[in-house]
Amino acid sequence: MKILLLIFLPALLAGQSVSVALGGGAGAFNNTWKRTAASWSAGLLIDNQIGEHAGSVLGLHYRQRSDRATRLHTVQADFAGQYIGTRVRVGAGGFFAVGAGTESDAEPAQKLGSGVGVSAFVAYRVFRGLSVRLVYDHGLGNLAASGPSVTAQGAYLLIEYRLSE
Repeated sequence: MKILLLIFLPALLAGQSVSVALGGGAGAFNNTWKRTAASWSAGLLIDNQIGEHAGSVLGLHYRQRSDRATRLHTVQADFAGQYIGTRVRVGAGGFFAVGAGTESDAEPAQKLGSGVGVSAFVAYRVFRGLSVRLVYDHGLGNLAASGPSVTAQGAYLLIEYRLSE
């Protein structure tokens, strides 16, 4: 956690814009999408414009997947590059996810570790300071220490509100 603070604190201070993002979507409990669940995401995004149409994005999100009996909790740090157009931003990058574990009414709780993955997004600015962001995360590693394979995969539709520019 201290490492994440060391990464995000300078970015918060030097970031050209800071946004909050909140929304829902669908996430997988395994790496083959055989067990899909409703999911939601809430987080902080820091955009830094590098050139006229280029920039970087840092994000820190809490993501939860939940079906009828099981809830999966993860915290995710995103690092991406982006193309910045007039109304559209498109980007891709990687993420580091830490699984907080599962809670279940029907199964024993499962302890999770950490993993990495790739992420892509498209954002459309609806109004000044308000955007809609479509995000896809694809985990590359198994978060589960034992038991069935668990990856940090999901597709989310987020509402992004810019707090500062």
